[in-house]
Amino acid sequence: MTEHRSPRHTSPEEALEALQQRERRIALLAGGAVLGTVVLMIVVASFTSSYRAVVSFRDGSFIRTRALVIAGNTMLCLRGQKSYTAKEDARKGQESISTPAMLNMESIADIEILSPAGIEEKKEVAAVNPRYLGKYKILASGHTGYLYLRAKNGQVYGVVRFPQWANGVNEGLRGVRIAGNALYFSRAVTSEHERKRIGINYYFTQRYNGRYTQNGRRIEGYYLRDGVKSSWSAERM
Repeated sequence: MTEHRSPRHTSPEEALEALQQRERRIALLAGGAVLGTVVLMIVVASFTSSYRAVVSFRDGSFIRTRALVIAGNTMLCLRGQKSYTAKEDARKGQESISTPAMLNMESIADIEILSPAGIEEKKEVAAVNPRYLGKYKILASGHTGYLYLRAKNGQVYGVVRFPQWANGVNEGLRGVRIAGNALYFSRAVTSEHERKRIGINYYFTQRYNGRYTQNGRRIEGYYLRDGVKSSWSAERM
């Protein structure tokens, strides 16, 4: 005689527990897939990325990294083993970068992308002839003013001021460069704040070219504004 077994009835609590377990398994599988994808991205980037980066932490330490991937509040990367106390030392670091790492973005103060590998990160700057620096009296399109040129670590800086034009304030020059006996710079007003400070009601950009003569005592050249060429000159004071 065949024995008939009654089907087992599942309680609501057991059904809920089974559903929760199934959802946890799905979440784990999905999370594993995402993590696997991210790890694969890092591995691929480690072989194809030509850049390096210096990560600055809020505690004042620095590390070198590559193959950065930022997801939410986490940065995944390949990091160097060494921790630096000075950013410049981290920039020049040469240690191997191969350890996968997960960094909390809240602990990071700054990320600086360095030049691509194989490209010199810091170019040598030629020394500037001191005869080409100092204070000059400038004349441009009938306006008389003062031109100040100085250099620091091979980089040239400049300021111009026209006392009888607009508010007569100092204007910082852009892209100042001295090459041989040639001088190049731009004078421009391109922001609302600068326009109000200067005291004019329009924007402009003037690109200056000049040549030093008389052993640096005089500069003569022209400037361009909207394609129109005008002459300018300056005498050392």
